[in-house]
Amino acid sequence: MMTATNTRKEARESLKGKWGKAVLIFLAYGVILYLIQLVLKTIEKNNELLYLILSIGEIIISVPILYGFVIAFMKLKRGDEVNSFDFLTLGFSNFKRSWDVAWNEFLVIVVPFLIMLVILFVVSGYLVYSSGLIMSSSSFKYIITSNYIVFVISLIAIMACTIWSIVKRYSIALAKYIAYDEPGLSGKEAVKKSKQLIQGNKGNLFVLELSFIGWAILAILTLGIGYLWLMPYINVSQICFYEELKNKNKLEQKIES
Repeated sequence: MMTATNTRKEARESLKGKWGKAVLIFLAYGVILYLIQLVLKTIEKNNELLYLILSIGEIIISVPILYGFVIAFMKLKRGDEVNSFDFLTLGFSNFKRSWDVAWNEFLVIVVPFLIMLVILFVVSGYLVYSSGLIMSSSSFKYIITSNYIVFVISLIAIMACTIWSIVKRYSIALAKYIAYDEPGLSGKEAVKKSKQLIQGNKGNLFVLELSFIGWAILAILTLGIGYLWLMPYINVSQICFYEELKNKNKLEQKIES
């Protein structure tokens, strides 16, 4: 039975003898991201145009870096040879593929955010309009009541869109793993397969992520140092979750055939 406890146990077993390398990979990844942000902050104060260009460049390279980071931990979990900074090579050697996957992931989650932006735009416009009416109207009480109703409805709509976006995020959570394991699939196909594979298991992934809250609190109490071990633990646990689902799906297909 696939439970958060079993998945975490499998992750710990997979990390036996590899904790040092796992920490170094995460540390290297964090240092690279920190240096990029440090350069951007330094440039921002001196040259706004250069800062804008480098910010766009940062977005462009962050996608393959993240993809390489995911692959590095998949290789580590499976006992393959991987070094601390290999995520850079793994990412940039798959530059086009990383963006293919990321773009199709973006297309899945963008709709709820666009709807939220539209709601915020409409509500802000209405509030500006109604504030003008208050200054020139005797129906002060009516306008205040209508503003309250609009605010409550928009708040409910935004909450619904937030939940929707979270569900969408979980539906594509396995796309990068699938893209690595099945190089013959396009980014769109990897995202589609992620939706199919995690169908009925989004709650299990949510519970798995939720189960790390206690560890996260302990990591905070260590002034953040504990995150050097916690984040690899979480990443490998998510890979174990994916592999459990993949193996379960293969077994079901074999039984059906």
